[in-house]
Amino acid sequence: MPDVAEWKIDVAGRLGKRVFKDFMKYCGEVRRHKPLAGEEQKVLRSIGELTTYLLDQYATYRQWVAEERYVFCKGRTAEELLLERVLQYRWHVLTDLGLLQAFATGDFSHLYRGLMLCVRYYYASEIYLELLRGRGYSTDSGVDHGAYEELVLACFALKRPDWARRFFPKELGLVRRAHSTTKHLSNLIIGLLHEQEEWREKAAAAARAYLRGKRQVAERAAISCLLHIYEDDADGMSEDLQILMDTYRRATWLMGAAGGTANTVSLYSLYLMGGYYLSENAFLRVRRPSGPGWWNEYVDLCLWEPLPAGLDKPFVVFPEPLGFFNEALSSIDKEPPPGSVRLALDICKVPLN
Repeated sequence: MPDVAEWKIDVAGRLGKRVFKDFMKYCGEVRRHKPLAGEEQKVLRSIGELTTYLLDQYATYRQWVAEERYVFCKGRTAEELLLERVLQYRWHVLTDLGLLQAFATGDFSHLYRGLMLCVRYYYASEIYLELLRGRGYSTDSGVDHGAYEELVLACFALKRPDWARRFFPKELGLVRRAHSTTKHLSNLIIGLLHEQEEWREKAAAAARAYLRGKRQVAERAAISCLLHIYEDDADGMSEDLQILMDTYRRATWLMGAAGGTANTVSLYSLYLMGGYYLSENAFLRVRRPSGPGWWNEYVDLCLWEPLPAGLDKPFVVFPEPLGFFNEALSSIDKEPPPGSVRLALDICKVPLN
């Protein structure tokens, strides 16, 4: 491990002054980017600060529930409110914390475990809790499971395709109602995940037709990158990864961290996805992109076979009375409740476009 002081200087140099400044400006924010009137922004920069924040919020929610202060408190427990609301707007903060520790120590296992915590929290708060209530996938979103494309990419950045199937379960089939780019990216991934030849052919044909129109550079490169995986084309995939790296800050729909390119989660995902679905020879020929925010240290860690021992160790174990929070974070490792894997749109009978 490098000297910590040298590593911090190296981080700033590799990110560039602008990206490093943006990252340090926004990382750790846990409320809306523009807080409501009278609401102060809350910034968390350590596990201790995160734990204190959760304890404080839990005490607040318990009081609100007892008083039925707001409409959303009715029929809810303080535990449910904490899980579904505490990081509702800024759940990326969990990845930020991992990245900060990685930057401070040079040990990118912190980023891996921070990203893992982020995925665990999102699944528990946005999917599993809704399934327990019988409300289905993508409740209140107006779209279907394509809403989770960002998290599916994060799963591949963790080399957890089994978790990706929690967000894109086979029972839900292809995405039908989502933003066009999201729909094509999602369906190409679904075709790979579930090894359904009919789905692959349908997704690839629709994506190629979509690319015949005028598209943004990053959108075209992301969809094309997945098509190159279908085609076992290492050179084409390499070119698209570099295009995405060069345009990452303008592609806000790709998953990163505060400040844009400080952490290129989606690019790690696409690259590591090639390790699963390209032929072995083709994957060895894929060139890694270069640019501010691409950390070979993280990718090298993920390419260990098997993954280093302890990498799946919890990023944090919260103290009581937050034991229920720890339990909720394990929900992604469990099978969904029987019969619960349905779309909220189908439950509500909302017609598809």
